[in-house]
Amino acid sequence: NNGSTKRAIKMEAYSGAAVDLWDYGFDYPVVYNIASMKSKEKFAFLADHYEAIGHGNATLANSVSVEGILLNNNETATEIWNNLNEDFPYEASLGLRYKYSDVSFYAEGKSVVVNGETFKGPVYVVDNTIIKESSVVNFGRDSNTSVVKMTEEQLMTIKNKAADPKPAPKEKVDPITPVNNNDPAPTPTPTPVVAPVAPAPVIVNAPPVAIPKQEMLRVIQLFNKY
Repeated sequence: NNGSTKRAIKMEAYSGAAVDLWDYGFDYPVVYNIASMKSKEKFAFLADHYEAIGHGNATLANSVSVEGILLNNNETATEIWNNLNEDFPYEASLGLRYKYSDVSFYAEGKSVVVNGETFKGPVYVVDNTIIKESSVVNFGRDSNTSVVKMTEEQLMTIKNKAADPKPAPKEKVDPITPVNNNDPAPTPTPTPVVAPVAPAPVIVNAPPVAIPKQEMLRVIQLFNKY
């Protein structure tokens, strides 16, 4: 590939389903509320939440789709592109930042509607997450994800639609159904602090419902299971 060739890809990065984050101190499944999710106009693509391989932007509805390009002068990006040419079934994963004060727990017997689906407790719901990056992985935390090639024309169509001064109406996303959320959260199991690995967002594990007096940003990733 030369410098003028755009290697465009699309990631289905989050299906809106509940995911297992026990190794981050969450003893029950976790759902990210896409209705309150935010991202920059452009953010990084990484390989396994570590190496920079490209960039793009997100489309948020009841799921998260990410479109963008892989870097041309990057060996890992080239390897991924070549593997996609051979239909390798990559999955995708988001790197998200959130505050502990935006984590809600719904106990057994309760239910909540998020991302167009009804989830029964016990379950955690995380609001106001910020997309920091999207990764190409072999096995994602959310198995209902994928990475596929796009043509340059398909990518340009998406960009033009995003730049349209008269954008199409946003898809309706069901808000979280009000639920009595005064149930005490279960006692979380203490988890060790995970050292940060640059350039991925810093990962710090702590009990999800133990909110410190001084709120601090924490980072969480839906990355590979090994």
